Amino acid sequence: MANNQRHDPIRATYYRPVEIGEAFGEWLFWITTGLSATLILVDRATHAQLYDRLQMGLVIAAVLAFIIGTAVRLYLQPRALAARSADLISQSFGVALSHETTVGYYNNQMPAGHRRLAAMALENAFFSKEISKSMLRFERFRAGVALLIFIFLMREDDLAFGAIAAATVFGEQVIVRYLRLEWFRSRCESIYKQLHDLFLHNPTDPTFTAETIGGLNSYESGKAMAGVTLSDRIFKKRNADLSTQWDVIKQTLRL
Repeated sequence: MANNQRHDPIRATYYRPVEIGEAFGEWLFWITTGLSATLILVDRATHAQLYDRLQMGLVIAAVLAFIIGTAVRLYLQPRALAARSADLISQSFGVALSHETTVGYYNNQMPAGHRRLAAMALENAFFSKEISKSMLRFERFRAGVALLIFIFLMREDDLAFGAIAAATVFGEQVIVRYLRLEWFRSRCESIYKQLHDLFLHNPTDPTFTAETIGGLNSYESGKAMAGVTLSDRIFKKRNADLSTQWDVIKQTLRL
């Protein structure tokens, strides 16, 4: 992951569709929110045709959001996670489980086997916790602003807009998204510490192997439960700095 000359066909083939689906889902989420607010402002008695069209637009947007969200969560994300996991195992043990393999995605000199798998899982946890930490700067700000708007609207006598604000703020794209990312960041920090300590204490097999599999399982299940796609833009922006930090970690742990 730390190599600037890396080749990653898995992101282009599997994660790019996830990113596109998530982007469309977010746009549809805000469109349905806007249409819901507009319906409150439009007088149905005097603008019946416009009101009906807005309602139809809201229904269409809601159905499309459901279809796209379901496709992302139940098909695109699991497919991407499976492809990334297959590459991880292939790189760890030197066995090609797929023709789509990365080059320079992982960066350690451990021989093929469980210790190389542990080093790769440690690298994944390190980069994931740092990238999610960077993503949280915006997500925390957005969630905080959304909560303030919700509190302000709930003070009004007419709670129509307050109800829309509640559905928006506590919907999938604001507070829930922030909490999922915050949880994933915490999970990655815990896994990183666990695997880092594993190399420091360096127990003999089968303890080392068992703890490696436990850490990897925690990381992979955490990705699946959080349903978070890490930002490729932030990765590219921070790659050089994080690569330098990873090189120091490798030297310290003799990876």
